[in-house]
Amino acid sequence: MAGEIGHMGMVPDGEACGCGLFECAEQYASGSALERFAWSAARRQPCQSEHLLEACEYDRSKLIGPMVRDAAQQGDLTANEAFDRLGEWLGRLMANLASVLDPDTFVIGGGVAEVGGILLDPARAAFSRYLETSMYRQHASVLEAKAGDMAGVIGAADLARID
Repeated sequence: MAGEIGHMGMVPDGEACGCGLFECAEQYASGSALERFAWSAARRQPCQSEHLLEACEYDRSKLIGPMVRDAAQQGDLTANEAFDRLGEWLGRLMANLASVLDPDTFVIGGGVAEVGGILLDPARAAFSRYLETSMYRQHASVLEAKAGDMAGVIGAADLARID
């Protein structure tokens, strides 16, 4: 089945992916990547991570994406840093895809996208920086999926209906 964008190679010798490879995009542009980025930033700067660390009770195994989202919305600096880093990787991924597919629009879904500009603004900025021919082409718009966290479920149901 085509469309497994999360398993496109992006970072040789990068983070281990559940598929067994060490270069997959989803290790850098996904909800689990956000959690990893947030924990790493919180460990480096605990004084700037109060909301985040309290939410997960200082336990990495309890840290989930909605906690990072809530902390970012409360002004937690490391949570916002994690979203900036995630947006950077997402923008790189979109630039790679645009170089091949030249889409008019990218629709970003899932729970991580529900923060809107906290994620999408850095993603748009990185997309512009990394798109090789950005001065010669119209930029694709980057939108939040209206279905939010249910986008995958709705897509799977629609696929079953079509089949």
